[in-house]
Amino acid sequence: MVSLITGTSKKNISEHVIVDYYKKGKQIYQYSNDYLKLLENEGSNGFEYNPIQTLDIESSYKEGKIYSGFAYIDNENSFTTKEIEKGKTKKIDIDVFAMHYFNRVTIKEVDDVLEITTLDDENSKILIEKVMDTLTCKLVDKKVIAYKVNKVFNFQDLPKNSMIRSSIFQNEPLTIVMRIDKELENQSSCQELFRNISLFNFKDLDDFYTKFELANNEQNNFEKVALLIAYVMTDENSAIKNGIYWEPTNGGQYHEYLKGSELKIESQTLEEFQKSIDIFF
Repeated sequence: MVSLITGTSKKNISEHVIVDYYKKGKQIYQYSNDYLKLLENEGSNGFEYNPIQTLDIESSYKEGKIYSGFAYIDNENSFTTKEIEKGKTKKIDIDVFAMHYFNRVTIKEVDDVLEITTLDDENSKILIEKVMDTLTCKLVDKKVIAYKVNKVFNFQDLPKNSMIRSSIFQNEPLTIVMRIDKELENQSSCQELFRNISLFNFKDLDDFYTKFELANNEQNNFEKVALLIAYVMTDENSAIKNGIYWEPTNGGQYHEYLKGSELKIESQTLEEFQKSIDIFF
């Protein structure tokens, strides 16, 4: 950034132009635009860039940071826009780019619940809420079709008609519950995001965004290191139809079910159980 006493300084984030206005050496205003308006849909040719820009969005600075308006972060394959009111982030848009592909992930708070939506999926949304010490992440398509929770269920008290997968990663439990009668679609980016999203404590939107980006980068590591505890399917009476689960009773033991009947109970540590669940799959 050029050092100025009074005047303007222009900076480009990718092809998005931002102009800062300085007065007596301090950043006072930032001028920018909604850069999506610069992208013209050319059908089979994808989006093409329109170089004509009007800087019609004014944001104000306070102590060197955007206080009201929009702040921008340029990452390798994405572009983030934070909407800020009086120093507090109210909404975050993460724009993802690839060859002939564009999508936008929007994160905002609605009545103390974190809501995540994607531009290409009008029907689905992800809701994250905390009640006491329990974090729940729900995938909603008119009604809840799947959810994640940071605990392991009592296997004598399970949700009905569900596929339940529990694991432990870095001493933190995670359970994923999916309704058996509502299969997730691969082509939906919101549903794909739900599959990959991690649960973690956060204090505000900015803290969530930082941990969300970090968790996405560590997703492959999670898959390799997480210890599986259970993979079971339940019927309309919440009884286990098929599956396998481990519990710490008597030093550790696992139970295997097939067609509603318990086939096997065997003593094992959680580490030993990883081989058994691999064989089961």
